[in-house]
Amino acid sequence: NELYSARRGSGAFLNHTPISTRAPNPAQPMSFFACCSRTFRRYTISVPYKPRIMGSSAYTFCMVARGSALLGFDATPKIWDLSAVWLLVEEAGGLIRSFDGSQVFPINKGLDYSMISFPVIASATPEVLEKGQGMIQRK
Repeated sequence: NELYSARRGSGAFLNHTPISTRAPNPAQPMSFFACCSRTFRRYTISVPYKPRIMGSSAYTFCMVARGSALLGFDATPKIWDLSAVWLLVEEAGGLIRSFDGSQVFPINKGLDYSMISFPVIASATPEVLEKGQGMIQRK
């Protein structure tokens, strides 16, 4: 019963209620790191947050947008996994980018996207994003 929505310049919403990312709060140590099941097979992780596998690329990043997860990472999402949630994270005040610095958007008409995955990382703050990116290493 969760409907996430966003419109450029109008914010992000969960069931029509505004949502936003949340910066780390030392008084709330229950923050988590949302990731995909392939993360630990392909990357060495030393993130100081408890990992949670959400089962969906989009839902992983929804957890960041709603302020539940401080950091989200997906090792193999496709463009269709990211297209809507990218805007949601940005409109919720978060940051989202490809892990390797490659350009995800705008899409290239001549590319076969069924053969391309885009490792992506998202966070509530630039500091957490940079710290998290440094704690995720390709094996």
